[in-house]
Amino acid sequence: MPIQEEIYLKLEQNDPTLKILNLSDKQLYDDDVEYLVKALEDNTHLKILELGSKPKSQYVRIIDGKNNITDVGAIQLASLPLHVLRLDHNELSNAGAEALSKNETLVELDLGFNHITDEGMRAFSGNSILQILNIRRQKISDVGACFIASMCLKHLNLNHSKDIGDKGAIALSQIGTLEVLSLSDNIISDDGAIALASHPNIKDLCLSNNQIGDRGAQAFARNSVLTCLGLGDNKITNIGVITLAKNNVLSNLELYSNPFDDQAIVALACNQTLTDLFVSGKTITDRGVRAFFNNQTILGCYISSAQVSDATDATLNEQWERNKKRANCFLTDCGTGNWTKIKKLLENRLVSPYAKRCSEDVDNVEYSETGLDIAVQTGHLQLAQQLVEYAPGLRQHAKSENLAFLGSLRGDSAPTLAEEVVDSTTETADTIMTPKLKM
Repeated sequence: MPIQEEIYLKLEQNDPTLKILNLSDKQLYDDDVEYLVKALEDNTHLKILELGSKPKSQYVRIIDGKNNITDVGAIQLASLPLHVLRLDHNELSNAGAEALSKNETLVELDLGFNHITDEGMRAFSGNSILQILNIRRQKISDVGACFIASMCLKHLNLNHSKDIGDKGAIALSQIGTLEVLSLSDNIISDDGAIALASHPNIKDLCLSNNQIGDRGAQAFARNSVLTCLGLGDNKITNIGVITLAKNNVLSNLELYSNPFDDQAIVALACNQTLTDLFVSGKTITDRGVRAFFNNQTILGCYISSAQVSDATDATLNEQWERNKKRANCFLTDCGTGNWTKIKKLLENRLVSPYAKRCSEDVDNVEYSETGLDIAVQTGHLQLAQQLVEYAPGLRQHAKSENLAFLGSLRGDSAPTLAEEVVDSTTETADTIMTPKLKM
């Protein structure tokens, strides 16, 4: 499927309105890329180019109209002054990756679902320009992870690499700039988890489908930065979950397919900051789940177990709906600046300080701003300061447009232009974990 003539002309004429071009799933080949690059020779406005694919489901990888760009096309694309380039689900190998690593303007690069190995990552060693790198489902091991560890990334997706273990996780924990890290479906155990739990800046971490046990889970109980943590399908028992449940910053937690029972469920029900929880297991029964009947803070909880009755499940759904309505009232109060009322709600544990505005449809929860975001946006800066003092972890939940004010609270500077570009272009399918930890 060739590139439309209208688009080609806009590119060739350097149309200032064309800054983002999505050519995903257009059955493009290297010849089409050559045609595209030629049109962009004198173009200074196009900054975001999508040449990947968007599968209809994370489980079905058959894609209609898939692009088939190889190293030949990647080498040509490497010369373009783009900020964002997405080449997932193509036919690239190490040569294409090496060429792209030399680009001096890219801040985001997606190479997932190609044919890249550790050797392809060697060329990225020391790259200080890229901030977001997505190389999920590639043959990357500890060797490749060590090459990546010398970069200055903020977001990194290495899901489904299969061969990254503790050595690689420990190396990646040394990337001090990281804020979002996805390492699901690898072979990381407790030592790697402990290293990552001590990272000072990671807010969103996915370690599902690894080999993490109780020691690794317990390390995250002491973490005061993480807001989203995925530990599904590991080896965590009651011991690890009970300790982890004491964390007072986490808002999103996945613990599905771990060998714990009702005792752990009761501990999780006592947590007062979690807003989203996903657990499953054959040993979870009504007895444990009923502990959530008194929980006032969780807005969405998925509990999968054949031992939980329909009646208990229905009561839980009613509880979540009440919690969401209460959270929305709390957020409305944050727009009035009434700290006395807000503080009373928080101290009585009637709402999580990390609650976010959400829909009232229990089956369609959509999140946006926190109470802190609302306080900043409505000019109630004293309230914002009080909220941060009450729950320091709120800084980690803030929307990017409020970072300048939040920076003044913690002595940081406002985000750079490059950071703003990245923040505005990261909402794509299966790139980095979403707030609800969809993998």
